Amino acid sequence: MSKARTLANLISDNAELADGQISVAEVVGAAPTASPTFTGNIDAGSGVKLRLGDSDELQLFKDSGADVTRINSTSQNFYIIGDGGAGSSITLQAKNNEDSIVCVYDNGVSLYFNNAQKLATTSTGIDVTGTAVTDGLTVAGNVSVDGGTIKLDG
Repeated sequence: MSKARTLANLISDNAELADGQISVAEVVGAAPTASPTFTGNIDAGSGVKLRLGDSDELQLFKDSGADVTRINSTSQNFYIIGDGGAGSSITLQAKNNEDSIVCVYDNGVSLYFNNAQKLATTSTGIDVTGTAVTDGLTVAGNVSVDGGTIKLDG
């Protein structure tokens, strides 16, 4: 028995395949105009793109030629929005369980090095933990030193 079914038949019949999975090879014909609901995983191999937009403006895929996962946007502006209310955040981690950038709703942005916070935005400016090295420094206001040494050289 062939598992080939049209996507419209699968949705309208509320049918399930014997192994519970649908591959692109098993779906023939045009997709229905109704929005399907998925309750399980959508599996795709390397190089297969999830494309969104009339001209594929947003693409999510695993690059089959490199160890890279990509989110590509050809739109002029690209937003990642986390609007879960007070206390919610967006976190980027370069390594699992190791924060790199944390953006907290109405509470600033923090940058991390090796999971240690180094720079944080505050309601009055920024807080830096550690040594700040710059090519130059212009201060447009007062300078205050609390418990340290100021060395002017040159």
